Amino acid sequence: RRIDGGGAGTLGGIDGRVRFTPSLQIEWQALASRTEEPDDPALTDGLEGLTFDRGTRTAVFDGETYEGLGVYSSLEYNDRLWSFDVDYWSYSPTFRADNGFIPRNDRREAIAAASRVFRYEDSRLLEWIQPQVNAGRVWNMADARKDEWVWAGVGARVRQSQLFCQLSHMKSNELFGGIWFEGIDATEFELQAVPGSALQGGLSLSHGHRIARRERVMGRESNATFWFDLRPADRLLAEVVWNWIQSVDDETEAMLFKGYILRTRL
Repeated sequence: RRIDGGGAGTLGGIDGRVRFTPSLQIEWQALASRTEEPDDPALTDGLEGLTFDRGTRTAVFDGETYEGLGVYSSLEYNDRLWSFDVDYWSYSPTFRADNGFIPRNDRREAIAAASRVFRYEDSRLLEWIQPQVNAGRVWNMADARKDEWVWAGVGARVRQSQLFCQLSHMKSNELFGGIWFEGIDATEFELQAVPGSALQGGLSLSHGHRIARRERVMGRESNATFWFDLRPADRLLAEVVWNWIQSVDDETEAMLFKGYILRTRL
């Protein structure tokens, strides 16, 4: 990409996939970027004094040139019963992709997930039960932790009404607003059903400790969602969603926020 008046962005990469067995494979991608800033600080008015790459680069357009690197890799296994996936992403502070979508750089992220399906082909009630677990961590190129979590849940599908339910629990720690929050957790229950071609719906309930991001404190947060889709005729669909949330300061017991949203679409 070349910009009139100065400045350029160049991106190149290579990717691949190796399939070891019908169920096991590894895929990867490596990208390199070169950025040439225009020499026109007026285009970045208001960014004076801001830096990145540990203070070695300025945020204003002052004609700097720098290279960056982005890496992705994934080891995946899937068969009829077992599934696991280990992913890794890395973006250097100077990585740019002007012709792509990269929401953040100076970031490394690793996630591991696994699940097992227990099928009940002879049961009139249960179709399957699936326990799952995943864990991850996010940190920057200077090894500063940004986020980390462990999530575990079990889901099941009942043959009648295509009923699905899942119970899960999450524990997490996160750096937000310069504050390291420990003890984030949430327990969630989810239910979905399709009793007929004209009606489907579901609900989810959760409770735990989450960051109240405007106040930058830990709150005891509760959430509820209820939704249904009603199709009285082939070309007529009514969609209704109700969301409710509240959070109470974990130390002072003060109400941090509370409210609901009701959406309908016809």
